[in-house]
Order: sequence, then structure tokens, then C-alpha cells
Amino acid sequence: MRHYPSNLSEIGLSAAFGKKFRNKNSGYIFHYRQNINGWDLAYQIGKVRAKVKTGIGISGETDFMKGSAIRSEISLTDNVLQATFGIERRFSNELYLLWEYYYNGFGTGETEKYTQIINEGNIGYETLNIGIHFTGINLTYEFSPLLTASLTSILNIRDLSGFIEPYIKYSLSNESDFSFGLPVATELQSAIIRT
Repeated sequence: MRHYPSNLSEIGLSAAFGKKFRNKNSGYIFHYRQNINGWDLAYQIGKVRAKVKTGIGISGETDFMKGSAIRSEISLTDNVLQATFGIERRFSNELYLLWEYYYNGFGTGETEKYTQIINEGNIGYETLNIGIHFTGINLTYEFSPLLTASLTSILNIRDLSGFIEPYIKYSLSNESDFSFGLPVATELQSAIIRT
């Protein structure tokens, strides 16, 4: 459910009910978004799978780097912090660049615990990442309105494992695309598992 008090704001409530409407499988989130002077500010609070979640976010274009935008999000789930910070820029030659840093409070900085976390099943809902500090970059180039290519890389800063994925998309028509990507695992130093 969403309500738009003005052209620049939004209030909403989202809910998903689990099996037999049990609290541990259900969730509801209240969210509010407001645009002030070209900057989007957002707030959310709710309960997901019996865990209290709250978060804030900001995004907008910068004056100090013309043509660039920044965004940041911070969330708490039962007092565990997750945060992102990113910068993006679209250049005049059809090149788009995005860089992000991600902090994962659900992760561990001890690489020797990776296998244990996976075996215990402590990965999935809260996070799909085992580590704490990640960085990512995406380069996208539009060769034509029909053909776009990109290169994405995500790196675990602690153990330098990650992946690189070249990706190409060709628009066959208004209704269909052909796309192909090939993620390749990387390991810049010895790690217990390869991502």
C-alpha cells in the first residue's frame, strides 16, 4: 500500500505473510521517502521474520563532481549494522561507472570460520555474504541503443576473493532481449573457500 502526500514524497506499508500467518515467517515494513532539494531521503522500520529492522538512506547528485551521484544506506537488524556507500557517474561518451562499499555486520573477519558458517547454515536470509568488508565496481558502455556491455566485479577486502563478470545485452525487440554473462571467481591471495 502506498500514498503520495505530494509529488516529492511517499508513505508506504508492505506486508508478507508466512505459512499459517506465523510471525517467524512474516514481515511488515513501514517506509517513508521525501525529496528535498534534489536529494532523496528515506526511512523504514518494521519486523521481518520476528526481527526488528530499521534503516535510513540518502541519494542525490553532487555539486562537487558534476554529473555524479552518491547514495548511502544504513540498516539495523536486531542491532546488527549493515551499510553501503556508492558513487556513480555517467560520462558523455555513453560510459557509466558505479563504485560501492558494503559493510556486513552479519559476516566474520576470520576467514577460517567461512566453512563453519556455511556448514551451520548461518547464511541466507540476513546476508548472502560471509565476509564483513566488500567493494564492487560496475562499468557499462552503450555501444548503441540496442547493444550494451558491462563488467562487474565484487571483492571481499579481507581475503581478496571475489568475482568478475563480463555481461552483454542485445535488444531483439521492445519485448525481448538476448543477454549473456559469465561470472569468473577470483582469488588474489590464499583463501579457505573460493567465492
